[in-house]
Amino acid sequence: MTFRQKTTQYAPATIGQRPAALSRLLNDLPLEDCDSKVLSLLDAIATGQMDARGLWLAEREGELVDALWWLPQPDGVALVWLAPETLTASSAAVRGELLTAACQQMDAEHVAVSQILTEPSDPWSPPLLQAAAYHQTVTLQFWARSLTDLSEPSPPPESHLESVGFEFGDREQQFVNVLAATYQESLDCPEFTPMRTAQQALDCHRQCGTFEPELWRLFLYQELPIGLVLVADHPDQDAVELMYFGITPAARGQGYGEQMLQWALREGKSRERETLFLAADTRNHYAQRLYKKTGFFGLSQRQVWWRFASPSKWKSLTQYAHELGTSGNLGSR
Repeated sequence: MTFRQKTTQYAPATIGQRPAALSRLLNDLPLEDCDSKVLSLLDAIATGQMDARGLWLAEREGELVDALWWLPQPDGVALVWLAPETLTASSAAVRGELLTAACQQMDAEHVAVSQILTEPSDPWSPPLLQAAAYHQTVTLQFWARSLTDLSEPSPPPESHLESVGFEFGDREQQFVNVLAATYQESLDCPEFTPMRTAQQALDCHRQCGTFEPELWRLFLYQELPIGLVLVADHPDQDAVELMYFGITPAARGQGYGEQMLQWALREGKSRERETLFLAADTRNHYAQRLYKKTGFFGLSQRQVWWRFASPSKWKSLTQYAHELGTSGNLGSR
């Protein structure tokens, strides 16, 4: 008796294979929601809103066994979306080969940095990511706050804080300048600071959810900018997302953060959304205390992995993080 070895093929998805590949990436959703989301993504690809070049699949004798999608962002970072499934030794080997093939494509297209999120409890991903030259950097804590039990929106308490919405032109430059200032001595993913400009970061945030200029607020105290709140509406999730929340160094520790966070909560409530959610570096103990104080609860954690086309880039970022830590700005994990 002879046995024929089944071979696995790795390649970018053809137009006809895209629905199956996207379904694989969304297989943790209820079937009806999955089908609706696949149609939405296919429409975004067809209209040029999303790039399908990085949609890859692994097939064995015509059967789809894994998929991933790397998506280039305005800040030059490619986000790699892996299919949500529990890996085994054999499926981890397939994923490793699939990731290696996709990384070769990213290298050929001069992608400088790619990013992957994994669950801390996943035992299979670290070795296969390390084999593909990824480095584990920070751990993110996802937080949520129910808005259903929040009192009806009311005028904010008497405060000297004012806020203005986003506008293109001079106002945009103000947002860029304040965003850059909030990065200084930040405890939230400081390793990311040297990787992109504030303008690139702002452009990237604009791609998340439904961009509405009035949900991006520049806060001022006595006419001086002291911080930013960037909120995105997600009607399909009945939620709003606090994408970014930062305060300039000179304004920290004076209670402004809670006032700015309360603005975001009131705005979400006024839109009749059910939840406000966000993600923060687990090392940012100040933010975590604020979120707990204002009724947030922890959802889950994700580890952030980065891969650099230039190994020297990782070395320089490691040195940057070390300098932050030894200066006392970064704190411990």
